[in-house]
Amino acid sequence: MASRLSVTSRDHARTLESIEVLNSSLNVSQVLASARRLLSVDYAALCISKPDCPTAYDWDVDLPAPFFNHYPEVAQQDFVRLAVVRRPNVVLRDTQMVSLKDLQRNLMYQRFRDLGTPLERVMAVMLDVHPSWHGGVTLYRTGRLPFSAREQVLLQTLTPHMVNALRNCRRFGDVTHQGQLLDMLLRQEGAAYVVISPPSAEVMRTPPATKLLEKWFTTGLSRAGLPAELLERLAVEMRMHGTTPQAPSVWEREGTGRTCDLRVTFIPLPWQGDCRWWALKLQEIPHAIPLPESWRGRLTPREAEVASCVLGGWQNETIADTLACTLGTVKKHVKRIFDELGVDSRTALMAKAFRS
Repeated sequence: MASRLSVTSRDHARTLESIEVLNSSLNVSQVLASARRLLSVDYAALCISKPDCPTAYDWDVDLPAPFFNHYPEVAQQDFVRLAVVRRPNVVLRDTQMVSLKDLQRNLMYQRFRDLGTPLERVMAVMLDVHPSWHGGVTLYRTGRLPFSAREQVLLQTLTPHMVNALRNCRRFGDVTHQGQLLDMLLRQEGAAYVVISPPSAEVMRTPPATKLLEKWFTTGLSRAGLPAELLERLAVEMRMHGTTPQAPSVWEREGTGRTCDLRVTFIPLPWQGDCRWWALKLQEIPHAIPLPESWRGRLTPREAEVASCVLGGWQNETIADTLACTLGTVKKHVKRIFDELGVDSRTALMAKAFRS
């Protein structure tokens, strides 16, 4: 096959060089660079996307600005993507994707000719790396010279190594990010966190978390030593989230007979290989002193919300998380509340509310 397609010794040497780079690289850009090193092209693009959201791409591109800027307008007419997703990890030339007649009628093809960026020839491959995301390499030529069968064979030879390189980059990125997250959690003084690898394996916890777990969950522990109630709730969160990252969610355990409740915030962390870790943030939320009705006429609705949180014993960080605003915004509201009500501290505000 190689001889019939005139694959030369120079081709072999360049292919082996590209493979060596890919197998040792943790740089996503090297995936695209290796293909360009092997073949003569005018433009190239590497994209990483989610199968269920084909227009949400992360790009590494060398494309004409009009093409890249206007691509979202015609993404649904992208005959390249439509062809390669049907045959993952198989390199296709344009003649194998669409007939010349259909190509000339294609909205994307026409649009970019009108913009003065006629990309006449294309060769591409979808890199099927993980069920929740994949990559794609697309090579373009502006002239009429088609991609040859020899060039297709060379890129096909490189394909499994590009897949492996993307997988390694993703895993390295996840591990690095994961390590940074865990380090951040551990460095938060007084913060109570438990990190769990589902369904029940504990990865780490901070000392304040141990105190709260022992205080609030004296019975009903699982074999892993974690409260079964928390693990059951985590299982519910996992079913709700699926493979798509969502914002953290909150669950509260009522402190019957106590002066406070326990709030647990479930935070999905990035994927760790084929598993998503979760951080559980534990906080005691004191029962609130009611906001005096006479204050509502003196405060804005948002200030009244913040004041109620302060009377509940919440810290500014907790208020910001709950009300979905910045820490700076909360501080401004608190200062305005103090000024309006003539107090200079949280304790004074609580005492004034209690007297009212």
